[in-house]
Formats: sequence, structure tokens, C-alpha cells
Amino acid sequence: MKKFIPYEKLTKKKQRELDALRRNVWTISPVTRKPENSKAYNRKKAQKWNDDSGFCAFCIIIVYFVIASRGGGLPPRRVTAWSAARLAS
Repeated sequence: MKKFIPYEKLTKKKQRELDALRRNVWTISPVTRKPENSKAYNRKKAQKWNDDSGFCAFCIIIVYFVIASRGGGLPPRRVTAWSAARLAS
């Protein structure tokens, strides 16, 4: 059976070994963290404009106004039994 030695009386080498063993089971890293610099260039943020789907809606609106300005307008709406019942209520 190993003899118990208080932590304070252990050699520095043994203390470091014990600390390393305990540190492996920590859920968070003991390293101090700091927030990212908001003024620094961020590649991920710069590429997000590709993911924006608002551009498609912008194109549809432009096409609509171009057709309307040429006098073509939109084709007449077909009235079905379902849409007529919905409009009547």
C-alpha cells in the first residue's frame, strides 16, 4: 500500500505529474481566452455574402418592375373553383 503524502510536501516534479493527470479530465481548457479582435479581417465573415439568399429576391423584384415598365404587366390570374371560394369568403 502506498503511503499518503500531502500535496504540499510532494516534490515539484510529482506535483506537476499529479496536475497533468487531473488536467486531462477537466471539461474546459484552463488556458485564458479572450474575444476575437472585431477590427481584424475574418475570412469566414468575408465569404458569408455567398450564402445570402436576399439577392435572388432582389432579382425577382427587378424583373417584375422591368416587365411592368414595358407595359406587359403580369398575365391575368386564372380563377379556379378553390380560389373563387377563397375569395368569396
